[in-house]
Amino acid sequence: MANPKSEKDDNTQEDRRLPVTDEQRVDIALARFGPSRQFGRFASIEDLGRRFQRDPSVITRAIKEAFRRGLVTVLENKSAFATEPIREDLDGRDLLMKHFPQLRGATVVKVDTDASVEVHRRLGRAMAQFISTGGILRPNDRLGVGSGRAVYACVEALARLPQLRVHPITLLSLTGSLRASDPDLRLHVDADVHLFLLARCFEHQIFLEPLSSAIAARPDQRESIMSGTWLGGKGQKAEPPTHALVGVGALDMEHRLYQLDKDTPSPKGHKSTPSPEGHKGTPSPEGNFDPALRALLHEDLEPLVGICDEYAKEKKEALVGDLCNWLFLVDDKHALSSQAQTHIKNINRKLITADVDLLKKIGTIMVVSGTQRRCGALLRLMLSEDLPEISYLCTDSRTAVDLVKRKLQRG
Repeated sequence: MANPKSEKDDNTQEDRRLPVTDEQRVDIALARFGPSRQFGRFASIEDLGRRFQRDPSVITRAIKEAFRRGLVTVLENKSAFATEPIREDLDGRDLLMKHFPQLRGATVVKVDTDASVEVHRRLGRAMAQFISTGGILRPNDRLGVGSGRAVYACVEALARLPQLRVHPITLLSLTGSLRASDPDLRLHVDADVHLFLLARCFEHQIFLEPLSSAIAARPDQRESIMSGTWLGGKGQKAEPPTHALVGVGALDMEHRLYQLDKDTPSPKGHKSTPSPEGHKGTPSPEGNFDPALRALLHEDLEPLVGICDEYAKEKKEALVGDLCNWLFLVDDKHALSSQAQTHIKNINRKLITADVDLLKKIGTIMVVSGTQRRCGALLRLMLSEDLPEISYLCTDSRTAVDLVKRKLQRG
């Protein structure tokens, strides 16, 4: 005999069938992107589905409509970024173009600091200028957007410039949300966040294709999850992006996955992430610990982080690089590389992200990345035929010189 439905269940089912009102669209959009009481964290699509008693697909459409119709907008935080002029290093640019002839263009920014957040603020502003004035985008282009602080800095700076008039344009997230956050900027820096912020940079209507899911519980579920996104779409929806705006990362103490493995919940909500050298790292934002995500990756992430720590002690740099959450080996000749590669493959098979085969189909990849800790990953991308080719690179003067030196040392 079936259990009788309660009045609450009936009301819930009725609410799910009702059309979404403009007031609800505003509430959903603000709940997604307005900072919650948990410092640095934003609600996931799944969280919002449970909160508003709606299917995740309805939540996604409601957010799209809220931004498209101007029901919500993003206010500029004028204090977040420095306002001094960008100082370009023309000699550094010429050096990169000479030794890396596959580049179609490069911007090198003079820096006098190694502070990662400040370097990427300046790089983001320089890349925004390039996109705004370079005539890169054309009607009907599809722009894929990655995660990370450098991409955020670019999107934030682009919003200060005159709106781009090119249309129609489709914006696509290249990575699912790992709830990556930047404690220095006090911001969420996932691709979906960048996607909706970037929408305000265009004068005309644009089309959005976000990715809310971050990971599959098992590798065999990855294709099923992707089939519900543009990554697994059919027809025009399945076309790869024509352009990509991405950063390049390294699996070290500043990386989201590294912090995920090292972090444990604490009563005060903060924990210092230890680096291979044993000193304190960047405090993890309150609420950024995700036990479910960690559980799904722990089997491979814990040994991989251990291998990376061991390599870093010897080489003083990262063994594993990151392009759109797709992990790759920086040094495939080292004794630890074969062990690392096994775990990299297993992690990549679970993450919902544009994989290396799709990224290689993108005709124009614009990379904004700097600081010497990412130099190995950048060099690997620029020299390897098995990885996507960088079309335009925006980096800092110190990294540019280091890239050229290391290429010359290889012969």
